[in-house]
Amino acid sequence: MELKINNVNLKIEKLKKLINHIPIAYCRSYILHCTLYISFLFCTSLHAGNPDRQGEAGAYELTINPWARAAALHGMHTSMVNGVEAMWQNPAGLSRINKTEIMIGHMQYLKGTDISFNALGFAQKMGKNGAFGIVLTAMDL
Repeated sequence: MELKINNVNLKIEKLKKLINHIPIAYCRSYILHCTLYISFLFCTSLHAGNPDRQGEAGAYELTINPWARAAALHGMHTSMVNGVEAMWQNPAGLSRINKTEIMIGHMQYLKGTDISFNALGFAQKMGKNGAFGIVLTAMDL
């Protein structure tokens, strides 16, 4: 029995040999991609989190500023902050340091709760307008 494809006569045995030479990994990858594309087409909406807590931020403790001066002035300090304190509110202010700056801070979060923050900051001037800095913060409960 012969099959005519594009004016070329191929025998069924040759077709079977061609099919057997297709790598199995390619077929599996193709099937996986097709399945993913089809599943994305039928997904109408995705839900994440609890609808009762919609609009609330998680891990609020990561936004607490450990530096005394910046925490006292809160948002009013953002434009004039410089040095190590700048890494928390306005990283562009880090470029305003002269050489090397090291800062250590300790803050009691809420009076009477025994929650405190300890912070260690390091900033180094690099070149004319560049700077490198790192802040380590620990929360003690």
